[in-house]
Amino acid sequence: ANLRESLVGIAQGRLDPVAEARAWSGAEARLSLSWLAGWLCDLLRLAVAGEDARLADAVGGRALAGLVPGIDLAAAHRLLRRVFRASGLKDSTVNPQLLLESLLVEWSRLFRLRL
Repeated sequence: ANLRESLVGIAQGRLDPVAEARAWSGAEARLSLSWLAGWLCDLLRLAVAGEDARLADAVGGRALAGLVPGIDLAAAHRLLRRVFRASGLKDSTVNPQLLLESLLVEWSRLFRLRL
């Protein structure tokens, strides 16, 4: 599955965030974080502006539109800040897989209350 399908599957409870992090870490971890940040931004834009939202990734963002109802906006903003901080750790000794696991588990929690 591609990264967007993984995010949707995790949000819907169909995919395990830890298992998906393993697949994501096989790809370029920084690129995965970049995509995650972009889709989080688009998700927040859709939550606030609805159909009129100007999205960074029009196709990908629209695919995430079904996840908007009931999302915890404050938690989504906190996760976005964590993703931005994680992107700055590229030259550190942080384990990329553990970092992705943590972020994807937090992503899954954004939607847990509405399921």
